[in-house]
Amino acid sequence: MSWVGDDDVYVWVGGDTLGRSTGSVSVEEGQSNVFRMPMMNVWPVSDPLVIAVHQWSLLRGDHLIGSVTWPAPYLPQHTAELTSGGAKYTLQVAM
Repeated sequence: MSWVGDDDVYVWVGGDTLGRSTGSVSVEEGQSNVFRMPMMNVWPVSDPLVIAVHQWSLLRGDHLIGSVTWPAPYLPQHTAELTSGGAKYTLQVAM
């Protein structure tokens, strides 16, 4: 998963209510970051798979920037545009 923005962000991957998250990473504006998560960490996978991007802040706590659903057959790459507070982000998910 790659991410561009100016936030401390982490990614949550899962289904219905069960899932796993990556650690929070500080990403400066205009920079990108790749979050990796082995699929075995969220196996068995429910359909659709949910990928949620969160901003973490000491003052505000967790803030959902946006999420996408990735339906089976989980094509090799899925791209979605997310917006939050006037900022635009691109989320790319790949297996």
